[in-house]
Amino acid sequence: MNKRVETGKSILKTLTENGWQAFFVGGYVRDYLLGHAIDDIDITTDARPEDVMGLFPNTRATGVKYGTVSVMNGPFTFEVTTFRSEQAYVDHRHPETVVYGKNLAEDLKRRDFTINAMAMGLDGQIIDLFEGQADLGRHVIRAIGDPEMRFQEDALRILRAFRFIAKLDFQLDSMTEAAMRRSMRLVDKISNERIMVELAKIHKNPYRQSAYQAMLRAGLGQVFPELAKGLDCLAHQADFQVDDTEFYCLSFYLAQCEIPGRWRFSRIQTQRINHVLSLLKATEDQPIDWRLVYQYKLSVSRIAERLNRLLHPYLKQQPSVQTLWKNLPIKTPTDLHLRGEDVRNLSGGDDQRIGRLLDQAVRLVNSGQVSNDKETLLQALAEIPLE
Repeated sequence: MNKRVETGKSILKTLTENGWQAFFVGGYVRDYLLGHAIDDIDITTDARPEDVMGLFPNTRATGVKYGTVSVMNGPFTFEVTTFRSEQAYVDHRHPETVVYGKNLAEDLKRRDFTINAMAMGLDGQIIDLFEGQADLGRHVIRAIGDPEMRFQEDALRILRAFRFIAKLDFQLDSMTEAAMRRSMRLVDKISNERIMVELAKIHKNPYRQSAYQAMLRAGLGQVFPELAKGLDCLAHQADFQVDDTEFYCLSFYLAQCEIPGRWRFSRIQTQRINHVLSLLKATEDQPIDWRLVYQYKLSVSRIAERLNRLLHPYLKQQPSVQTLWKNLPIKTPTDLHLRGEDVRNLSGGDDQRIGRLLDQAVRLVNSGQVSNDKETLLQALAEIPLE
């Protein structure tokens, strides 16, 4: 048996032996029934967080506000959450209040989709109150109860539905999809960080093309017009997979825009996206050559090359960016057998000219006009007139 599952069962056993109800719930039950690999196991119980923390020696109060305690056992971590029902949602994302309960049915009722609202006890019996197993068999993603209410409560459920399409290759139930279209504007109220996390997960899953198509049908491109053309491009590319940075570079390039203010990336990622966008524009009518590879460096050039091959499938890039980079004698100015002090006399005392002369030295060596030798370089630079 899977070690993670064995460990999870030991937690259920401890809870039940101490008089509490306890069940595996959600994604684990879904993936177990589908025969998929198990990534995470969540547990639901009528024990309160303080009771859970009192039973297990190694716990962390990761979400006590919402009734969740992380239980660490060996190399595994399990989220153990108290049965609860949620009252009014204040921001289309978080419940204003959480009410603990003793009723598993109430806890399952508050969940997003039928395929995620099944529980399993220690005896292996499946508790399925909303025909989740039938929906698994039909390959359907269906919201529990009133789908529009589910999305009004938590708009992130819309993006989660797309993630399940990308992971499972399921289809949206017609009523759920219709409610999603009516509620799509609420996605704009989700934090930028949470949206980016869900999109990143979609990019990694095998049926992402189906998810991109569903996103466009449901109107996500109208909420985020800067992503619409990128999604449309990927929706027609079954075998092309992008990572986070590539997705935003592709989308913003096709939208012909800079990074919109609503998207907040790290400083490093912002810089990389901007550099890729600049390189994509620079290579609209010319191939990437050694000068551009030297200027933008390997990682940025690789992304631009990859996206160029997607956007211009009949354009052959010869030689490859990797080859161009490998063959560069000078990858940074520090590779020169020359330093600023070596060209100071040639600069006429102009410190800015030192930098320009070093740039000229890089160009001369990388273009093959001179060798990377100090005396040869100084002689070649001496022939360049003072500006």
